[in-house]
Amino acid sequence: MSVDLTTGGERAKGSSSSHDAHFGFRFVMPLALGSTLNPINSTMISTALVAIARDYHASVAQTGWLIAGLYLTSTIAQPTMGRLADLFGPRRVYLSRSVSWRSLASPAQSLRH
Repeated sequence: MSVDLTTGGERAKGSSSSHDAHFGFRFVMPLALGSTLNPINSTMISTALVAIARDYHASVAQTGWLIAGLYLTSTIAQPTMGRLADLFGPRRVYLSRSVSWRSLASPAQSLRH
């Protein structure tokens, strides 16, 4: 006997439910798309790394810390946003993040000039 974690009950060995057969298109496609975004992001960053270091007058070590900070922030933000999406819904989280990002980016852009 094995324990069925979805219902909390036991089931006979060899039996399977329809949920065990496959994950489904709605699960696999976003997962596959998300898996391709990290290499694309890394390629964009590595391409722009020299220009970033030059514009900020940063050494190689400082630029490395910049990239480490980017990945650390991403590592913390992704599960946090996922949990918030579970609690409040993905549309609300996406829209609130977009509004907050724009409200922070607008003053920062005006400071640049």
